[in-house]
Amino acid sequence: RDERAREAAAGDAELPPEDDAVEMASAAQLLDSVAEVGPNYTLLRSKETKAKRRKRKREDARAALDGHTVLSTGSRLEIFCDSERWYPATV
Repeated sequence: RDERAREAAAGDAELPPEDDAVEMASAAQLLDSVAEVGPNYTLLRSKETKAKRRKRKREDARAALDGHTVLSTGSRLEIFCDSERWYPATV
C-alpha cells in the first residue's frame, strides 16, 4: 500500500487497464432504472383535524368580534387575582 501511495504522489501510478466492463449511460436511464413505486416516507398526522381547526378559527374570530383577546397556545401572561397579586401563567 505504501508503495502505491508513493507512486500516486509521484505521478507514476499505473492506471487500471480499460476494458468494456464500463458503459456510458445517461442520467435519465439511471433515474429510470431506480425509479421508486411510492414515496419512501410517511406523512405525520396533524395534531388537529381540518374540521377542528376550522371550528377553532371560527370561535376565535367570533371572540375577537365580541371584544375578547385571543391568545395563541404557548403565550405567557400574568393573571391579576382578587387578592391583588399577579400570577404568571401559560396559555
